[in-house]
Amino acid sequence: LLHKIVGRGSIPPSRLPSLRRELVEFLLKDTCTPKSQTVSDFVYRRPHLNLYLLLKLDTEATLDVLRCAFMEDGISNASSSSPDSANKPITEAKKENDNVNKTQNALVQNTVDALIQIIDVNIVPTDTTSGSGDDELIKECPSKDIGYVFEFIAYYVALQRAKISKGVLCQILEYLTSDSQFSTNVSVQGSSPKNREKQVLALLEILPESDWDASFVLDLCERAKYHQVVH
Repeated sequence: LLHKIVGRGSIPPSRLPSLRRELVEFLLKDTCTPKSQTVSDFVYRRPHLNLYLLLKLDTEATLDVLRCAFMEDGISNASSSSPDSANKPITEAKKENDNVNKTQNALVQNTVDALIQIIDVNIVPTDTTSGSGDDELIKECPSKDIGYVFEFIAYYVALQRAKISKGVLCQILEYLTSDSQFSTNVSVQGSSPKNREKQVLALLEILPESDWDASFVLDLCERAKYHQVVH
């Protein structure tokens, strides 16, 4: 996939970490095009416009690109295959690998923060009395694919590569235990009730109890019949 982005030809393994970083940084920029060319003033004011426009075009494919950028095996392999790695002391190589992982986790966190900002903009109720035409634009937002985004965020939180607020965690838990239009979208990867129950378990096992209300979560899981969580 990354080969398609940069063109034909092979990519040296040592180049992959920086290429992945550049890709994510580009997507997290506010804009990639002058607003006079393709977007209205309302859309242009959205946070992380590059990422938003790609999510609107194809949410699942965009998140797949981000997953490629955050592949852990690619990070370690690229680091170990560096021409100079064999000549470095073990402690120095470990320190360098830790720095790479730290940089990657920072990108994961920045991406999660960007996705949360985009979600916040898209699901805020619109003032229908304004008559500004913004309501029609909001209807075009990729809210129908919000399940992809919630599961993407939940995955990296469970891996301890990103942190989220209690409010966002509440939204994700409600989605994962819901029979709404989002969670019944069978096209969402791993979106079966069984897999969503595993995601809830993964989150609750890794997050401190102070981050979630036990009675609230218990009620959600009982209604969703998530017996593994309840017991």
